[in-house]
Amino acid sequence: MRRAVPMCLILLWLATPSPLFAQTWQEEVNNVIDRGVERLVRLQKEDGSFTLAWPDYGYRREYPMGPTSLIVYALVKSGLPPDDPAIRKAVEYLRYLPFKKVYSVGLLIMALDALGGNENDAWIQGAAKWLEDNINPKFDYWGYPKGTPDLSNTQYAVLGLWTAERHGYKVRRRTWIELAKGVMKEQVKNGGFRYRFNYENYSTGSMTTAGITCLAIALERLKGAAPSREIRASLERAWDYLDRVFTATGNPVRDDGHLQSIANQLGTHYRHLYYLYGLERVAALAKRKKIGGRDWYREGAIFLLGHEDFLQRGKKNPKSFTGDFGGALNTAFALLFLRRATFSGLAGLHNVSGRLRAPVWRYTTAKPDSTWHEKGFDDSSWEKGAGGFGPYHSDRVAVRSLWPNGAADIWARRTFSWNDSPKAFGLFVCHDDGVEIWINGIRAVKTDSWTTFYKEYAVPEAARQSLKPDGNLIAVHGHDIGGARALDVRFIDIGARTRHAQASPSERWRWWWRFSPSPQTPHLRRFLILDPLAVESSAALLEPLDLVARQPSPGATWRRKKWKARRSLEPLVNLAELHPRARGVLHHATTWIDAGPKRRSAVLHLTTQGAFRVFLDDTCLLSHNSEKPGALFEFWRIPLLLRPGKHLLTIRILRQGGPAGFTARVSGRDGLPIEGLRTFLDPDQPDDELAAIAQPDHFSWPELLKRLHPDAKKDLNFKKADFDERVIVSGLSWNHAARIAVTKGSSASPAPPPGARGVIALGPDFAGPPARLYRRLDPVGAKSQLRVRYAGGTGDKAVPSPWRIIVFDGQARTLHEETLPPAKLNAKAWKDLSLALSSYAGKSILVVLEVDPPRNKGDRPVVFVDRIQLK
Repeated sequence: MRRAVPMCLILLWLATPSPLFAQTWQEEVNNVIDRGVERLVRLQKEDGSFTLAWPDYGYRREYPMGPTSLIVYALVKSGLPPDDPAIRKAVEYLRYLPFKKVYSVGLLIMALDALGGNENDAWIQGAAKWLEDNINPKFDYWGYPKGTPDLSNTQYAVLGLWTAERHGYKVRRRTWIELAKGVMKEQVKNGGFRYRFNYENYSTGSMTTAGITCLAIALERLKGAAPSREIRASLERAWDYLDRVFTATGNPVRDDGHLQSIANQLGTHYRHLYYLYGLERVAALAKRKKIGGRDWYREGAIFLLGHEDFLQRGKKNPKSFTGDFGGALNTAFALLFLRRATFSGLAGLHNVSGRLRAPVWRYTTAKPDSTWHEKGFDDSSWEKGAGGFGPYHSDRVAVRSLWPNGAADIWARRTFSWNDSPKAFGLFVCHDDGVEIWINGIRAVKTDSWTTFYKEYAVPEAARQSLKPDGNLIAVHGHDIGGARALDVRFIDIGARTRHAQASPSERWRWWWRFSPSPQTPHLRRFLILDPLAVESSAALLEPLDLVARQPSPGATWRRKKWKARRSLEPLVNLAELHPRARGVLHHATTWIDAGPKRRSAVLHLTTQGAFRVFLDDTCLLSHNSEKPGALFEFWRIPLLLRPGKHLLTIRILRQGGPAGFTARVSGRDGLPIEGLRTFLDPDQPDDELAAIAQPDHFSWPELLKRLHPDAKKDLNFKKADFDERVIVSGLSWNHAARIAVTKGSSASPAPPPGARGVIALGPDFAGPPARLYRRLDPVGAKSQLRVRYAGGTGDKAVPSPWRIIVFDGQARTLHEETLPPAKLNAKAWKDLSLALSSYAGKSILVVLEVDPPRNKGDRPVVFVDRIQLK
């Protein structure tokens, strides 16, 4: 029987996320946990320990007990049963290791406690005694244990001792008193905690969570005795600091909460996810739903779900895996955060996919008789174990049962149920080398080839029709001809398949964070931009927002600054270009989003330069306080739940010098455009024409012809920026400046040929939509002509690319089409084109200049337009 937790801190809210989160992502969170578990199991070695890649590989040599204990703790807390072969094998590995390191012994106690029961009480008590005996007598808290003590070792010693008290160990009262005094000495003036007094002598988020953990537990164990008053005061200061610098995108440091390193900004630094697990722990201990007034779990989950497989694993091994968060230890910390592990127990664990309880097979490596794949065969003498099969370890499958070296063949059988339609039944198989599979005695798969991934196999109709709700038999024969070996078989429900091709069984449960925005998903290029707000420090970035009630619109004011309607011809909204002299300021860009009459699950795809916060209806979704604002472009995926009606999306960027800008796209969870989604700047007077000018790719051509007013300028050139408000473009590449004011010594790239004073560069992205320029002309005279001065090419050695001029009056007709040559552009490249419009006399028309995207990734087709005239 599992003992009760002595601190009454098991909270309903820990299992109940906010409605916004629960309705949108709870299933996805559970599936991320499942994939992380599967990834960790794949890393298990034959001796029960786990393979650690860079940057973690050194820990296995120095701390053989620690990484395995941490991973066991994360696996069990994430729902893997304690009797799973992977857990049993890891525990046996740990059983024979001596107590040497404080980290390791504290984590061992936590792992053994997570298993439940009391059979490990003596082991836990012995480990706790070792911890208490190895406290540093001079400083009264823990080092490794040798050397200067630090808060990181100390917090795991405290967690271990606190946990051991649930298993009959009694910690000396003096230990709690002295360690509290020692920990408080590591608190710095700003209220945060440092690692230790003679190294990294500044406050960090991770060490502040360590300090809070130690003091909160000591305070509870002392039950009001001295020095409880001092502990409470110290905790109050620590929470003030954490409230001030909290972020989920990195480990904040010092007073301003900047992130610890560039690696940390990108989410790859181990201290980042170590810090996130610390946040989960202190929020549970303090019964906090919010830190710094924000939902800590939502922000952390947004970051983690958006960065599965997305984190770089280091220079020595850049490969990424499903369920991986940048190495085994980072993955374990991510699981502990997502699972809210501090007070989660075995009871009530729920895994949506049901894949953690691996199916149990009967298997043998001794050749059976010829009826082995039939239902009547007696396999009771075969070994019993969970799939998959292979040598420890394997990146291909999560090995639960050993397929030993020297055994060329393996035979396995098990029964299963299938309650869906037989037509929906499919097989995902990873095999090295050949495999044969029978379903209810009917051969469904036979191949002598091998795979490095899970491959879907079509199942013959006879095998499908043999399926029934219960009592089905699958029999598998794997054959190895040398080298690596692996075998794992899983069922898939083809009827539940999404429209995206799936690469592995894990991939079937991937959702919004896996899909990059489709090239057809347009960028948001029209915003209300507030005149810059001067700030004294980066702390201003963390201030709350109160805009929705004020209904921002063009010309309105907020904090004595004016909102101005702006749009960018290019994907990048360049705030530095709008306010080139501004330094030490906050920029605010906001737009209204109309979700229409139904609820929509969407994703904001954001790239930013520097520190930022993103708000939806004044609720902070994500906050990132970069160490070097403006130095990096970073990519973020932020899920949005758009209820029916209008919403206010606000992006706040801190600019302390250098560039400042962002790009934004809103897609469905599949990365594709959301039909009917509209943006506008005035909540009371949505302007159809301005919306169409700013975001023409949100509208069909008939809608553009209806919404756009006739262009009053017969002669449109691009030498002045004020023409930008009448220039309507879409699909432009990152690689081109949209409007280039050609001056002597212009550095635009690619540069237009000499002979123009200003041009529009129509250059599309690879695999994206065509680059287009639109003009609505009305009315057209009987002798009207369209004149265009242009120059175009694709660059040296590039594949020729077509471009065309289209007229739409309800029906699209191509008036001109040519292929751009792969050549450098010079002054002779300019051409003058005249097209008769007599057949459109008296009509309103939409003229579209269209450049096709390049066929090869390195090609850069572009058409420079110097002038468009209606004569």
